[in-house]
Amino acid sequence: MIPTRRRRQQVMQEFGFCENFMNSIVKGLQMHPERYPNAVIRSGRLSFIDLEMMFDWIKYRNALDVGASVPPFRREEYQR
Repeated sequence: MIPTRRRRQQVMQEFGFCENFMNSIVKGLQMHPERYPNAVIRSGRLSFIDLEMMFDWIKYRNALDVGASVPPFRREEYQR
């Protein structure tokens, strides 16, 4: 499956996320590089977010924060 990426600002506008929540998403994705490799791609002021990884992080963020077992990341689940 091909990853779906959007510019950070586009994600905020498309889903109605505030700056603080978007910062939490980026930080959360970066805290789990083994699960979300290349979820955030940055070059200077430009940032791209992998949407499927973002949805997965939102779904499992509480479990990931406490180290609970979660099913493996499957991009297909979020591309329907």
